[in-house]
Amino acid sequence: MTRGLILAAGRGSRMLGYRGGLPKCLVEIAGKTILQRQLDAYEEAGVNISSIALVTGYSARRFSDYRLQRFHNSFWATTQMVESLLEADQWLSSGPDTIVTYGDVFFEDAAIRALLSSNDEIAVLYDVDWISLWRQRFQNPLEDAESFIVDDSGYLLSIGQKMSDVNETSGQFMGLFKFSYHGWLKVASELRAISPIRRRKLDMTSLFQYLLDRGFEIKGIPFKGVWGEMDSQTDLCLYRDQLSDSF
Repeated sequence: MTRGLILAAGRGSRMLGYRGGLPKCLVEIAGKTILQRQLDAYEEAGVNISSIALVTGYSARRFSDYRLQRFHNSFWATTQMVESLLEADQWLSSGPDTIVTYGDVFFEDAAIRALLSSNDEIAVLYDVDWISLWRQRFQNPLEDAESFIVDDSGYLLSIGQKMSDVNETSGQFMGLFKFSYHGWLKVASELRAISPIRRRKLDMTSLFQYLLDRGFEIKGIPFKGVWGEMDSQTDLCLYRDQLSDSF
């Protein structure tokens, strides 16, 4: 059995005027909240909804209608996603394997299935056709793009670096990844060795690069399919125009 963990602690300050004070994952796109779209994708991929947990932070009371196990990052305003991940450390450390998703992304069930197929201790999903989506989201695709470079065997070499050319990367990180039970235990051990001050400033791609530098193997899982990241008013308008209630 594989479980799911949704990281939904952040405020999403770049969208404050467009979501009525809601956490980003509770914004509706074409009739469904982002959170509900994630839950639907998990269910369609065969992951039992009862095995999915949520890390809250900003406006946590808004999640009261969702019967999910919850953890809370009280310091959401001054920390990054790695600290939210650590709020669920005890749960993650009890096993089994866990798929982790950012709370502000939506995706079809094929994304979950792709991660379920991996037997690696750490697997990270990436969009190989990212450029078409980024050109719709940004006037300059390099404005928000970061490196995601894999070797010939599909293992990650570099992540999270700024680029000067769209051809410098194998794809874009999608905010979906998986830890095996043993993989998480190793990652958690590394995180405990980092000073709390540094750890609070550590975002997820920086964590993955740190692990690479420490000799960890991270498998990149290529993805071609429907997904999106909600980061701005432009994103909201784009996805509302493109998605139908059938997805």
